[in-house]
Amino acid sequence: MCSRERIILRAAKALARSPAARCIDPDAAMPWLPFTADAQRIRTKAADEPLQDIEARELNRYIRELEKVMGEAVAPLEELVREWRGSPQALAERIQREALSMRADLAKQIREIARPYATVMADAGARAMLDSLSGFPQVADILKDSDEAEANPLAVRAAQNAADRMSLSVSDAAARYIADTVAQGIEEGATIDEMADAIAESRGISRERATMIARTESAYAYTEGRLEAAKESGVVIGKRWLLSPDACEFCEAAARQYGAKTIPLDTPFYTVGTTLTGTRGGKMQLTYRDVQGAPLHPNCRCDVIAVTEQTP
Repeated sequence: MCSRERIILRAAKALARSPAARCIDPDAAMPWLPFTADAQRIRTKAADEPLQDIEARELNRYIRELEKVMGEAVAPLEELVREWRGSPQALAERIQREALSMRADLAKQIREIARPYATVMADAGARAMLDSLSGFPQVADILKDSDEAEANPLAVRAAQNAADRMSLSVSDAAARYIADTVAQGIEEGATIDEMADAIAESRGISRERATMIARTESAYAYTEGRLEAAKESGVVIGKRWLLSPDACEFCEAAARQYGAKTIPLDTPFYTVGTTLTGTRGGKMQLTYRDVQGAPLHPNCRCDVIAVTEQTP
């Protein structure tokens, strides 16, 4: 394995330390939404479309725009490495400072391009919840208002939260990757060009990692949209964990604890910092956020059940 390949491999492994990237299998294909959304269709101006098609279109748009933004952000750091004539240690320290300083502006740009994608997913979750509650007379007006609104107010906050998380996760991961690439390259005796090429080729974060983060957050935006609509409905009194098919041991543990137990809508299933013990004895520390609902981890396809007075 050549020096450049080693640099890319080690820096990619370092990305796995990102809180948003933690999961059971970081390299597994990420299912796109909770399993209950598989057959969901959304009314758009063009047609009545499967949510899966809409999500794929929005994700591709987001990734294209993200790669452009990342390329523009990384280019100055790539050039700095290529033109460096000082000591290796000074280069590592300079790149670390520059990578950290770029995060705020980069996060702002990513937030703007992520918001439309997150809005689609949060809106879909809110509509799915309202549709499931359509048998209640008091929900009819909320459904009508959501259909007529240019921007579904139930989705706005959930979408903003998801866009914020995506922007911070990607910008932090990129800064860490760039700093690690240079530091590890120096340690392994890589050339200046090899380190610069590794930065340029990845644009600071791989497409696979960016996609995983985006889909994890879009799934959570879907859940947040559902919960916002549940609160607005006035008929939902709590929530339960809904286990997906082929679930992992940690989701099974969540379902054992909360599959039949109703908790308030605003109460998290688990708070950040909790170490969850799976049904087969595995341990997973929840270090990213409070778990208000699925996804519990990036491969999670579980969902939440809205509990009303009519729920068994």
